[in-house]
Amino acid sequence: PPGEPHPLLPVTLQRAHRMPHASAEHDLGFARSLLDRLLVAAPEVIVSWPGRENDRELMPSPLIPGIEEGSRDTAGSPGLEKPADRWLGSQPLTAVEDVSGPPVAEGTHLHGGTRLLADQAACPFRAYARHRLFAGSPGDPEPDPSPLTRGSLLHATLDAFWSAVGDQQTLLACDEETLDRYILEAVDAGLAEDGRDLTDASRDLERNRLRRRLAGWLDVERQRAPFAVVATEDRRDVTVDGLTISTQIDRLDRLGDGRHVMIDYKSGNAQRDGWFGDRLFEPQLPLYAVCATEEAIAAVTFATLKPGDLRFVGTAEDNAVIPRVKALASDPKRGELDSWQELLAQWRIRLGQLAAEVREGLAVVAPQKNNACDYCELGDLCRIAKVEDEQPMEKGSGAHG
Repeated sequence: PPGEPHPLLPVTLQRAHRMPHASAEHDLGFARSLLDRLLVAAPEVIVSWPGRENDRELMPSPLIPGIEEGSRDTAGSPGLEKPADRWLGSQPLTAVEDVSGPPVAEGTHLHGGTRLLADQAACPFRAYARHRLFAGSPGDPEPDPSPLTRGSLLHATLDAFWSAVGDQQTLLACDEETLDRYILEAVDAGLAEDGRDLTDASRDLERNRLRRRLAGWLDVERQRAPFAVVATEDRRDVTVDGLTISTQIDRLDRLGDGRHVMIDYKSGNAQRDGWFGDRLFEPQLPLYAVCATEEAIAAVTFATLKPGDLRFVGTAEDNAVIPRVKALASDPKRGELDSWQELLAQWRIRLGQLAAEVREGLAVVAPQKNNACDYCELGDLCRIAKVEDEQPMEKGSGAHG
């Protein structure tokens, strides 16, 4: 192709120093040296060229005189056998189904927390790639503050508030002025912990947003049966079927009768459908309930703090535990479960199954739910599209890339 000198430097200077693409002579020499390297790259080299371009007949490049001319049959016709076809035809091929990596060594502490088990439930390859190969995408730039930062600020604010207030009785006893002081102090504590990188303008906007969100959420907390907050942002190492992972419980409440409620804050959508069924797609709260505490758990619930949708979403032992959270016995999602203890026992089994898969290194490319690939950045690594094109994959079939 014609040379393209650098547009910001004098052409004469570029030619004097033989810079790339500064002259036709330089590019011709480069093309010849490149072709020479290609022609000695293998014992047999086949050079081809397109025969026609529209109505115009094309000839081989003048840079390749002296090469023995062979068949002019078009590529792919019986008259021109490709070297790769000759090689492949002479080699025995063996299909290998590679669906597992090395087992997790005893004593290894895998990163990722409960997300490790959630990824294993959704697709074993995703869990292996993210948490053992550390594969992933840097993600798209987010505005300041990002949703992740906003979620962290909300968690830190709620942690500071309940660390100061402690229980519902104190909350109900607060007059408007006292409660507003508690809220402002909690918001400032949250910003001091997780908002250090915000601009002054963003900090002011977040302060107002958090103040309104917390005030609205406390109206929901007032409607509950009496409770005391006994743990917030509590970090614990949990062992499941020989697999040790780190967890962080957002909040644990003690009810008046001594039972406890496990709460996880959500600033976005909360899904509990993954708690029921043959595979535990949402293992976080079930893991906390059956493995991270010895207290009697009467409910597991998300606290959704979306604007206009402030409520608890979960399941409970009975209807009196959390407002608008149905007892398991009347929950349409419960399937064949007859009691709260049966649900906890099933969660323990399902968690053990996922932990066993992780320990054994199971890494099969097999999405286990319909939308498992929608927000996964690993498609180029697992080649799921190629797998589906060549062999339609059934859910959990063990097809792999």
